[in-house]
Amino acid sequence: MSGPRAGFTITPEGQRVGSVPVSGRDTERKDSSMSGEADQAKGRIKEAVGDLTDDKDLKREGKVDKGAGKVKGAVDDVKDKLKGD
Repeated sequence: MSGPRAGFTITPEGQRVGSVPVSGRDTERKDSSMSGEADQAKGRIKEAVGDLTDDKDLKREGKVDKGAGKVKGAVDDVKDKLKGD
């Protein structure tokens, strides 16, 4: 539902405008932390599938994805601490 009754409107670009925030530091932080969490989840899945199918390459890719996700999370934590959030 859009329009005045819902408290926001939809722009031609498909963004919500009004009482619902469109963008900002909080949404950017959530997006970046979700990216790290998504990489870790993807890595766990690849690692498990690689283990079940005895595919060493897929299992290795999973470990790399998990590591990348952990690094992204650590970088986001450092950014938050430097910004004072």
